[in-house]
Amino acid sequence: MPSFRCWAARAGTGSTSEEGARLDRQTSGRWLLNYLIALEATERRVVVDASRTRRQTEPVLEMMTGSRLVYLAAGEGTRRMRFEISSTTDAVKRSMGFDQAMRHETENEATALAAMAHLVIETDSLSEVEVTDLVCSEMKWRV
Repeated sequence: MPSFRCWAARAGTGSTSEEGARLDRQTSGRWLLNYLIALEATERRVVVDASRTRRQTEPVLEMMTGSRLVYLAAGEGTRRMRFEISSTTDAVKRSMGFDQAMRHETENEATALAAMAHLVIETDSLSEVEVTDLVCSEMKWRV
């Protein structure tokens, strides 16, 4: 496993998406940058999973030296399957279907991040370990 710290900045679905959207509006997306600046003094490398909006992503890319955006893409069938699997342990996802979750503004905006990415990886046929290995290899990170 990577030797860097992973932090989830997820605005997933339901109330979490609403809170994430509210926080984005209140801070113009800079809440994520502010958090990362605070971590920079103590962490060698931080992976954010998952930046969901341009307002979150652009300030980080502009202000954090060496920051990189990796976009993990998957087809709708794969995303639907992953949603169903995670809904077994996620009450918010269990409270709605995939189609309803994907209509949320945050989910719609997330797909636009691919155009900003330094690296786009199609994940349909990859395991989590394979994705991690590929990202580290492409970014020339030692783990």
